[in-house]
Amino acid sequence: MNNIYSMYDIYKSILFCTDFSANADFALDFAIEVAKRREDSTLYVLHVNAYPEYLDGISGRAKREEDMHKKVEETYISRLKEAPRYEIIFKLATSPYLEILDFIKENKIDIVILGRHGETGWEKTIVGSTAEKVMRKAMCPILIVPERFKEIVTKAR
Repeated sequence: MNNIYSMYDIYKSILFCTDFSANADFALDFAIEVAKRREDSTLYVLHVNAYPEYLDGISGRAKREEDMHKKVEETYISRLKEAPRYEIIFKLATSPYLEILDFIKENKIDIVILGRHGETGWEKTIVGSTAEKVMRKAMCPILIVPERFKEIVTKAR
């Protein structure tokens, strides 16, 4: 398995964006493997929630944030311990892709890793609307991990 990730040992500041989908969960494994290539790397785990999801007021917002924290604790924390360093960040924004682009710039991110996630329409089915916008505007490499890559990693083990 190490040979698959050996080309990624140059990245020190790694951003993994999650929407908590199954494919994002697999892409996290990929991001952790990239982070493990360098002892001085930092893996940032970022989830940006759009404001429209909070139309049901403060109680709805609190419930959503509680659900996110629970998901991170149940699914991500034990896996993230494999990375040399990690930070988990939750943000609210009217434009998630702009928030991600700002985070990339502010934190001097070397590479962004995203899971491929479809929404609607053929373009969004290929990458997802937020990922597609980040891909077009980011000034660093963007790695989109397709779900089928899991089969390649499994075979390599």
